[in-house]
Amino acid sequence: MKNYSMMKHIFISAISILWAASAVQAHHTPPTQPLFTQPMPSIDWSDLIDQSEAFGRNAAVLQLGYGFVRNHNLPFSENEGTIGPFSLLYEKSVYTNVSVGAFAAIQFWEVPQLEYRYNYLAVGVRSAYHFNVDPKWDPYLGLSISWRRGTVSDEGHSESNGKVGLQLVAGCRYYLTDKFGVYAELGNDMLSAINLGICLRFGND
Repeated sequence: MKNYSMMKHIFISAISILWAASAVQAHHTPPTQPLFTQPMPSIDWSDLIDQSEAFGRNAAVLQLGYGFVRNHNLPFSENEGTIGPFSLLYEKSVYTNVSVGAFAAIQFWEVPQLEYRYNYLAVGVRSAYHFNVDPKWDPYLGLSISWRRGTVSDEGHSESNGKVGLQLVAGCRYYLTDKFGVYAELGNDMLSAINLGICLRFGND
């Protein structure tokens, strides 16, 4: 229940960040336009499967994120020197509203009481469907398959093991400019359940 509550609060915060980004961008529009020219878009459900305006036929996205709500069972309350998890994703349009991509994520930390050092590396591929909502909003659903390698080491010994997993991906990007945006995402890698970060879009038409 504790992890669920934390996930709920972080996801609500992520949506708030996207909303705030929309409001800030709208605040800088010319005075002749309404203050909130790009609030949460009104959705015409019949148009959702039309060609996405935010993720066009030649679009590609590079995104960098930070993960929250761990996807493993190590005692984080006893850790020091934690780095990450950080994730990097490249995604490319391959068909109308359909993308494929590859990603990697890393995390390092220590458990001083046990004199252990841990690190995780996750790599994988994914495919997603992007819904047509608005030129600035890019909501999507997809599936990813990941391989995660965990390593634990002390002064003179180390052990590693690997695991493969399939995950549902659900997320949304909001573009502040034609190329730069922010995003919130559930799923994707095997290190964290929620990712927040920035994204760069190329070749959208």
